[in-house]
Amino acid sequence: MRKIFFSDEPTVERGKGARREYTFIRPADQIKERDIDPVSCHKGLKQMFWAAFSGSGRRTGLIPLFGSPDIPRGSVNRMVILDLYQRVLPTLLNGIEGAIFQQDNAPVHTARIVREWLAEQDFEVMAWPPYSPDLNPIENLWALLKAKIYEIHPEMKEMADNEETLDILINAAQEAWSELDTDMLDNLAITMPNRVK
Repeated sequence: MRKIFFSDEPTVERGKGARREYTFIRPADQIKERDIDPVSCHKGLKQMFWAAFSGSGRRTGLIPLFGSPDIPRGSVNRMVILDLYQRVLPTLLNGIEGAIFQQDNAPVHTARIVREWLAEQDFEVMAWPPYSPDLNPIENLWALLKAKIYEIHPEMKEMADNEETLDILINAAQEAWSELDTDMLDNLAITMPNRVK
């Protein structure tokens, strides 16, 4: 498991993902005691990221993904993923004998241009069963990452949705990612044989 690099893209939304705090006050008394946590019903500012890690404690940074300007809604497409892989994977995988790269089966990852580039680089890509994101140990990190953001920057819950807040959100997410314990990454990678069984 130490040579497998698990990758994925989370979306971090401002105001979402903080750990819930439980109360032991009767529901009728919660409002009187002001022991309530308001919930926003509108969607907040959000940003998509990409990251990868292995059981050897190695990990990439948390890289913000910005949509393609060539697409009307500016979504992340195969060209955005190809550009990301071309910048990150050679440094991440080269020099590690027997390194294996894991990605899910999203169309942006399985696009012909991405598959061809990975094959040209002679990177071994793990065969991944369809509709099985719960197998990927990196999925466990996203909830921890989002909780860590609000542990470090609780003020983000109250910020307005604007460009300045987006910059703060990106920086806070990257800071939280770098503070996740490497032992936790190792432990998640070690769980893979049991997950597959």
